[in-house]
Amino acid sequence: MPNIIRQFREVNPEVEFSLRAITTEDQVRMLEAGSLDIGFLRLPISGHSVLDVVTVHREPFVLVLPASHKLAKGKGCA
Repeated sequence: MPNIIRQFREVNPEVEFSLRAITTEDQVRMLEAGSLDIGFLRLPISGHSVLDVVTVHREPFVLVLPASHKLAKGKGCA
């Protein structure tokens, strides 16, 4: 996130913004109502045809559990 913000500020120094922690559901509602200009959300969201979704970052998602857990012995686990 810091790199995205830094790059945005370099290209758009005249734009003011503030970062707030808002749930995805609330961001979608605010975007649709026009009370939020841009949101960083977690996908998927569906049924919101008035919103354009642009991927700006991807990160791996992992499951962490104790080595003694029955799923730890499954495929792809060390």
